[in-house]
Amino acid sequence: MDCSPNKNDCLKTDVILSAIDDLHKMGISVLLLSGGEPFIYYDEVLTILRRAKQYNMLCSINTNAYWCHSVDITKKKLVELRRCGLTNIITSVDIFHNEFINIDKVKNLLIAAQKIGVRPLLNLCGGYDEANHGLIDLMAQLGESAYNVDIRIFPLLKIGAAKRNFKDIRLDYTYVAEDLQCVSYQTLHI
Repeated sequence: MDCSPNKNDCLKTDVILSAIDDLHKMGISVLLLSGGEPFIYYDEVLTILRRAKQYNMLCSINTNAYWCHSVDITKKKLVELRRCGLTNIITSVDIFHNEFINIDKVKNLLIAAQKIGVRPLLNLCGGYDEANHGLIDLMAQLGESAYNVDIRIFPLLKIGAAKRNFKDIRLDYTYVAEDLQCVSYQTLHI
């Protein structure tokens, strides 16, 4: 992971489609699109979802919710995405993302997803005092929109851009269990 507002790297759609074909042959049935921000390439996302749907893959997309200007706009887009095969929608709430994305857009995403039957997941990133206190404030702002939403808490890991940008921060956790892995993400997520 090495994403930031200044990165614009992107895999070519034909490479992704070929990878989906290969994954299907290998018996892989779960696909996660992430970034950066996948919805910058909305038409390509639809194409990718359609291919994965041909193989009955469970499809999730990780988005920062920049496009969720209202619940109605968000519902309309999610309905189209669901028709193409979207199963889950994931977004992050933390002091890093919300410096760029208004919390109301995250609310719109959570509300709209629940209304149309796309499973919303909320990632929280913390691990040091400022971030942890920021999460408390952000969750309070989300209020009822976070009810019935799966919440996953991730510590800040000093990899990718975080390795460069958070050199002087003392993290709250001291143990890294590199030998324990989540089957889905190949890392330990708590």
